[in-house]
Amino acid sequence: MQGLLLRSTFGAARDDVAAFFEGGPFTGTIDTVLLELRSAMLGDDPTRQRETSIAWWRWERQCLGFEG
Repeated sequence: MQGLLLRSTFGAARDDVAAFFEGGPFTGTIDTVLLELRSAMLGDDPTRQRETSIAWWRWERQCLGFEG
């Protein structure tokens, strides 16, 4: 979990956040997605934290055009 920055995504407008997640590895309503991310990242399961962190990192890279 250390070194993963959730950046300003959570300071954005609701529509912007919803658009960011559209088509990504995280599915559901924006409220569900954010609750799931919070639960995964702050939970006691290191495997789930790692998998969520990697999925988030890959999604950010894809959004920035680094991965197809």
